[in-house]
Amino acid sequence: MMSFLSVNQLSKSFGNFNAVDHVSFEIERGEFICFLGPSGCGKTTLLRMIAGLELQDEGTIIQNGIDISRLPVSQRDFGIVFQSYALFPNLNVSENIEYGLKNAKVKKAERRARVTELVALMDLHEHVDKYPQQLSGGQQQRVALARALALKPSLLLLDEPLSALDAKVRTRLRSELKQLQKRLGITTIMVTHDQEEALSMADKVVVMNQGRIEQCASPNLVYRKPASEFVADFVGSMNIFSLEAERESQATKDLQTHLDLHSTSASLAIRPEHLVLEGDVEFGLASEKGVVVSARVEAIEYFGRFVSIQLVCDAWGKSLEIDLPSTKLQFFDLSLGAQHKVALPKEALHVFSQDAETA
Repeated sequence: MMSFLSVNQLSKSFGNFNAVDHVSFEIERGEFICFLGPSGCGKTTLLRMIAGLELQDEGTIIQNGIDISRLPVSQRDFGIVFQSYALFPNLNVSENIEYGLKNAKVKKAERRARVTELVALMDLHEHVDKYPQQLSGGQQQRVALARALALKPSLLLLDEPLSALDAKVRTRLRSELKQLQKRLGITTIMVTHDQEEALSMADKVVVMNQGRIEQCASPNLVYRKPASEFVADFVGSMNIFSLEAERESQATKDLQTHLDLHSTSASLAIRPEHLVLEGDVEFGLASEKGVVVSARVEAIEYFGRFVSIQLVCDAWGKSLEIDLPSTKLQFFDLSLGAQHKVALPKEALHVFSQDAETA
């Protein structure tokens, strides 16, 4: 079965800078995809090439069985919401939504019916006569979405649509946006640098770095089984340390034995929530199947549901971060300088070859 969108070996350079470097991936109809990565990784350039706003140097884009690689923007089947929303300040809500329909020369009665439908869908009844400057950020986003959906595109492109909103509004709207996407069944690509957005909203996450795809997988796999040290470090919190730098320590030798590693030319990584303090009911099993190191409390940060504890590992002289549920605080001495044994369970450790990372 043919994928809805197929991107093959897409590249784009600006002078000597490779913004997108031979990128390939496929999207199925109805999927919600997030391009995730730091600033300058190429995610927005990639989105703009799919929209036809940038012309690729190499590669092809196939949408619904049609090669759209060289088609002008006007002949591509998509709706787009920009980071700034780009609403027309001189048009009210109703007129902003209607704008694309007018340009497409849709009959007046049909335009009005479609605008009414979208106003209801986006819950904008009370705002149809207002102008953009009279709306909140969340309301402006709904108008921009309605305008993007007006012509019933088969593909929706979102360029960091939530980044300008405050944290509480952003959390609420990302849930609303995901529900809307599922209700409409529209294939959606969203650009974001916010890992929480990508993990909570996407069916598939495309993690990008320096113009290339590091991993393309479900949020669960990206988090649980990062394909590279970059993904491990960028997505979520991760303790990462080099075996080469600490090759003489007993803890490193124990790790090599447990993980059957014949070389120290590797980095190890483990999530903060997977480290286990002595005294925890899981410590016994974790220590049997992993490695135990001694560490002292250096700092504590309280986040409500959990506490982040910074420990200095005696064996490596490195900091380890542990996330501990607030409900377990009473069972541990977390005063500064307190010594603890910490288990690193084998099944929670990720090994990244430094040779592979630099290849």
